[in-house]
Amino acid sequence: MKRYLAALTLALLFIMAVGISAAYALPTSMTDSTGTSVNLSSANYVYNTKTGGGAEHAYSDRPADLSYGPHGKFTTDTNACGRCHQLHQAKSARLFRFDISLNPNSNNAIYGICTYCHNFNGQSTYDVKDGMIWDAANQVRYATNGGGFERQLVVEGPADLATLVKANSSHQVNRALNGSEYIRFNAPGGAANEHIALKCSSCHNPHGSNNARILVQSIQYYTASTGAASATRTAITNLPQFVLNRFANEQSVYPTQISTFCAACHTDYLNDNAANAGNAGSVLTGTNSSSYRHMINMTVDNTLNNKTGGDARNDGTFGYDANTLQLPLGTTDANPLGAPPANINKVVCTSCHFAHGTGAEMTKDVINGASTIVSTNSAAGQEYNLTTQVGGQWVETIKNLRMDNRAVCQNCHNRDSVDATAPALADVLDPAQLNTANAYSAAPKLAGVKAKTATAGSTYYVIIRFDQYMAKGPAESAANYQYDADGPGAGAAVAVSGATLMPDGRTVQLTVPSAPTAGTSTIATTTALKNINNIATAGQAVTIQ
Repeated sequence: MKRYLAALTLALLFIMAVGISAAYALPTSMTDSTGTSVNLSSANYVYNTKTGGGAEHAYSDRPADLSYGPHGKFTTDTNACGRCHQLHQAKSARLFRFDISLNPNSNNAIYGICTYCHNFNGQSTYDVKDGMIWDAANQVRYATNGGGFERQLVVEGPADLATLVKANSSHQVNRALNGSEYIRFNAPGGAANEHIALKCSSCHNPHGSNNARILVQSIQYYTASTGAASATRTAITNLPQFVLNRFANEQSVYPTQISTFCAACHTDYLNDNAANAGNAGSVLTGTNSSSYRHMINMTVDNTLNNKTGGDARNDGTFGYDANTLQLPLGTTDANPLGAPPANINKVVCTSCHFAHGTGAEMTKDVINGASTIVSTNSAAGQEYNLTTQVGGQWVETIKNLRMDNRAVCQNCHNRDSVDATAPALADVLDPAQLNTANAYSAAPKLAGVKAKTATAGSTYYVIIRFDQYMAKGPAESAANYQYDADGPGAGAAVAVSGATLMPDGRTVQLTVPSAPTAGTSTIATTTALKNINNIATAGQAVTIQ
């Protein structure tokens, strides 16, 4: 009888377990709040359950939910508060559980709080100090879409190859006024009596938002550089973002609404009036100041600047060329839940500028190309709209641009009469910079070799670097590189397994089919490789070190 009861109990437990399992099986699809059917097998959708079991929560039907972590979307029994706050034994003001004085290089409280987690050794995957995503599972470091405040990851990969350089321009969220207050400034394009207190929370809401990347829904203004807050202005209330390969080598695409968000501070720069489309740069625009401005949210294709248009002057040698573009474009795709957007063809603010900071450099004078110094004459500085002085001399600043000097202009417009110098292999950047804590030279250090190898798990990497910005399509074609494990003449060369153009636009990360032998194995490039001016390489072979 006891054996019968034991068997019956086990059977009932099994049936209950199966029933419960079936009842709480994760769904494979759902209908979102707009009535759109969503395939939930994509890694872009995250299923959220209560810790310890309990009722299921629905899949996110807003892309904003993909960026929360502990920052919002709080359930009735949330434990997220405890990630940042502690009620009775807090280490820092406002009940923060950690001691922000232990966070190096923090000049104000909010930067210290945010980067306590959002740094290389913090709990977050996103390191905003270095513009880096730390994929701990695969021991690989990837660049963020927003750049970094202190440094920028310009070469991705395992620790032996991943390379950081100093940020040369950033939103100054880590500065303080008189040692206590946040920097307040009049944003370019903003009203003269509207000052922004520049801090992480000026753009991000740590307690959640309807916008992707927890971007704030309204901006706080002050009437002057000191004094009380005066007003708020709505930024945007439902900003989506398309993100592929989340928490790894993320591919992010913003809709054109990101420009509206930026314009909450840089108001006059949102020149997106359709009436100006045919006269971009030829119509005075602006509420706070009147200037000629580049169009924002405009469509780009191969008719821009008459690359393939009907203009009689067109010879096909200049104008926008999608095959050479490195800059990220936006989209007008209104559905953030289906497949990745198909119409990625809009110039948005983040096409040219990093949101956080850039490692790009301003190395050439806009007047004579010789140096960063423009003029010692203040009138000349004002004439060229230069607002920065170094030692009393007016200089051109990089303004968070994604590429050195004004390469962002050339990358889209491809003006003719280009420099015909063929791109050549140069020394790779020195990855050791990554491990030199807070001690970076003014210019990136070089490793002294033209091909460097590293291994992560069973993957063999080789990096090479060109002396010019390279066209993305040819640079990422594995057929354009030959790998010889045994060296020239000792064995047959084979195509590499993969090729990826790195965030610096010059370095190419190659994966090869076998472990290279330093000083023996070689990499050869073909003449199919081109720079962003469509000038082909001569082809080179270099020894891997």
